[in-house]
Amino acid sequence: MTAPAPLRHPGPAAAERIAAVPARTRAVAVDLPAGAGLAAALQDAVHRLGVTAAQVELVGGTLGEVSYCIPAYCTDGSRAAHYSATRTSAGPVAVVAGAAGTWTRDGAPFTHAHLAWIDRSGALLGGHLWPATTVGATGVQALVFPLAGVRNESAEDPETLLPVFTPRPAAGTADGARAVTARVRPGEDLLVAATRICADAGFRRALLRGTLGSLVGPVFPGAARVPAGPCTEVISVRGVVGPDAGAGELHALAVDSDGVVHGGVIDPAASPVAVTVELLLVEADR
Repeated sequence: MTAPAPLRHPGPAAAERIAAVPARTRAVAVDLPAGAGLAAALQDAVHRLGVTAAQVELVGGTLGEVSYCIPAYCTDGSRAAHYSATRTSAGPVAVVAGAAGTWTRDGAPFTHAHLAWIDRSGALLGGHLWPATTVGATGVQALVFPLAGVRNESAEDPETLLPVFTPRPAAGTADGARAVTARVRPGEDLLVAATRICADAGFRRALLRGTLGSLVGPVFPGAARVPAGPCTEVISVRGVVGPDAGAGELHALAVDSDGVVHGGVIDPAASPVAVTVELLLVEADR
């Protein structure tokens, strides 16, 4: 799940802190059917688009029952952070925002998803979703960004001792806007990393889309409450980045180890990547 710096194991050199793969993509609006498992429904939608890799924005609808966890300290000291015990939120719950990646684990489709929702009591909750989560009676609306020519496989990261997804080039071509899908490693400034990815890809400006992962903090300047450690699960990050994007503010939504959802403009320099961030950068109109 997530872990803050410092980490206990040596990681790649600075030049290898970002794994980025160029692609082309477009936003495809998808309605996920009532009663389906959320992960299975996303995998089916991606399969119908003829790809094995996609990043997804969850934008509305309801869920039946939510099975999830939030960040927690690792009690045996082997890692800086781990998963909490499984929690449930009885439906119907209203989707506020979320992100997912439909990738590959052990040779089979797998969905990594983080979500914020409003429960039956009106409370705002968030977390890392487990496969038992189901789509509610009104369905779920999503924007799917298919990534032909990309494979994104899970493996244990020797730096964090946690499973992470890393994109690699694969066979396949697609139309649409130029894009880059990337994994950013622990300790990196997300805005600096995104700007560097844009420069390397020749993007003057890009939209930060479909982002999930974990951050230490993050720090929301002026906020009355600081997120509880050891880190937060990132539900979404949005922004315009690149050499021509000016200051490049990042707006984030994240849940901490108390289960509190925080949102606003972050200070990226004070909010480094914890275990990983999976992001999609789509070139803005030239």
